[in-house]
Amino acid sequence: MNSCQSVHVVVAGGGPIGLTFAACLVDHARLATPPAHIRITIFDHRWTKERPIQWKKEQEKSSRRWQVVTLQSNVWSILPFSLQEALFQPGMYCEVWPHGPDSPQNQGFPRNIHVRTIEDRLLELVQHPAFAGFVTLRPQPFGPAAAHRLFDEQPFHFVVFCDSGRKTVCEDVAPGMFGSISPDNGINQETALSAYFESTRPVVQKPILQPRRCFSALPKHAFSSIPWAARVDF
Repeated sequence: MNSCQSVHVVVAGGGPIGLTFAACLVDHARLATPPAHIRITIFDHRWTKERPIQWKKEQEKSSRRWQVVTLQSNVWSILPFSLQEALFQPGMYCEVWPHGPDSPQNQGFPRNIHVRTIEDRLLELVQHPAFAGFVTLRPQPFGPAAAHRLFDEQPFHFVVFCDSGRKTVCEDVAPGMFGSISPDNGINQETALSAYFESTRPVVQKPILQPRRCFSALPKHAFSSIPWAARVDF
């Protein structure tokens, strides 16, 4: 990306993945030399319209919000400092035993944390003045109409779907750009866009728990399946 070019990224879905993606992208843009010009617009219909934006009260009834997730130390230790500071305040998480390949001793223990804590803290973080000029929040659904209205106002370059992979929304916005699910002898086989990249880290040679997003890799190389991300030009 040309550091002088302003890139506008749309994120559909403001849950843990969407908010983490946005916060990390801003952090990388700031650290780039020279700093990169990035703008991010996040859509989520589960937010209130009043400022500061929060999760709607009816979301508190969702069992999803009360689930506990385990963040391995290989994951949480590489998050930008601003995210770690927001998420890991005393009383917000607990460390769990034991160490393992995904949580080596030199990186620390895995950490358990509520989904609602992640969502609340990150939503608060991206509304901090430090993110002003980088992140815009839109408490509304993302679909074809919203996409075209936004493109008319502020043309965007990338769309990242972080709304639990609702492919119907993806296909409505950008038909035919996200692979397909086709029957093969009565078995559905999904095809998806994948990215190839060099990796300096050891490749994990074992089954991965999220096969739709990652699959086997060659030595010193890695592949990442990206079923719901695409570049869109209207």
